[in-house]
Amino acid sequence: MPRIFDSEIYIDTHDKWIFRGNEITKEEILHYFRSNLVSSNDGVYIYNTFGDLSEHGYIQIYGFPCHILHVEWEDEQLIFYTDDGKELPFGLLEIYESETYGIIALDPTKEKIKYRLNWNAAKDLSKYLIEDDSGIYLELNGEKIAIPKWEGEITVPLPLTFGN
Repeated sequence: MPRIFDSEIYIDTHDKWIFRGNEITKEEILHYFRSNLVSSNDGVYIYNTFGDLSEHGYIQIYGFPCHILHVEWEDEQLIFYTDDGKELPFGLLEIYESETYGIIALDPTKEKIKYRLNWNAAKDLSKYLIEDDSGIYLELNGEKIAIPKWEGEITVPLPLTFGN
C-alpha cells in the first residue's frame, strides 16, 4: 500500500514548480517529477518508489506542469516532444484552442495533466496551422482537422481528503 500525502508542491500560474515557497530549479528533479506524474480521480500525484516502498505525493496545479518543446513531422505524422521525456504522435496527444492559453495539449489517458507549447514548439506547429472565420485547423497530409475549443479547467486542486 503506497503512502499517500500532500507533497507541498504546487505549479504556479507561470508553470514554476514550488516547494514550501521555494522554486524547484534543478532540471534532473523536474524531469523526474514530470515523468512520474499520475492523473487520478482525486487529482495529480508524483509516483515515487524506493525498493519495495512507494508513495503518492499529491500536487496542486495552477499552471502547466509539462511542456511541449519541439514538434516535428516524421513518418507521415506530427510528433510532439515533451519535457517529461515523451514523444507523442498527434492523435495520441490531443490539441485544443484555449482563449486564455492559446494552443494547449493533453494526453487523454492523463487528462488532468496539461501541456503548454514553448516558443519553439509553437513556431514548429505554426507551419501546420490555418485559421479562417470558422476556427483554427491543422492541415496534415492535405486534410483539414478542426482544433476544438478547450472549455475545461487547468487548475487541479489537492484531493478533498487533504482539507481543500
